[in-house]
Amino acid sequence: MAGDSRDRMVVVVEDAETARTALEWAVENIIRSGDIITLLYVFQSSETGSGSPGQKNKQNSNITKTSRRLLRLKGYHLALSFKDLCDRVPEARVEIVVTEGDEGPTIVSLVKKIGASALILGLRSQSFLSRFLGRKDNTEDITDYCIKNLDCRVLAVKPNNKCSRTAFPQHGRMTSEIQFYNTVSVVSI
Repeated sequence: MAGDSRDRMVVVVEDAETARTALEWAVENIIRSGDIITLLYVFQSSETGSGSPGQKNKQNSNITKTSRRLLRLKGYHLALSFKDLCDRVPEARVEIVVTEGDEGPTIVSLVKKIGASALILGLRSQSFLSRFLGRKDNTEDITDYCIKNLDCRVLAVKPNNKCSRTAFPQHGRMTSEIQFYNTVSVVSI
């Protein structure tokens, strides 16, 4: 049966080149014909903490609704631009989920709910100053959270900054570093 061979994969959509690179790598290397790809965009609410009564509270509510609507629309448009990359995989089914919440818990909840076999996300490089001060990048925190709370494979793709994509057209593959978490191996491509 065709449904038995399908893998479900969740790809975290962000307005960052690393997220697009992660999806490109996955399309070229692990996503197969017939797989189900869920493009997930998570936005945090921009609620204000003013619980003032009367008209001011109603205005804040309207602003929050408008803000949420705009964030959902932004996420949907961004996910649509990622969907174009998924069209390279024949017969792949693409789902778009735009939701509100804290990134780590929201991602973990959705991955568990749909029974995904893999979570794919982009891993950004830290700036020199951040490394010097000992700060972790937010994507590292999210990746760590997902690793600790998921049983599926977590693939964090970090673009290779030493060369441009066009400089390495070897075998039609992108040059990037992929980290396979939960399988304790790191592969450089």
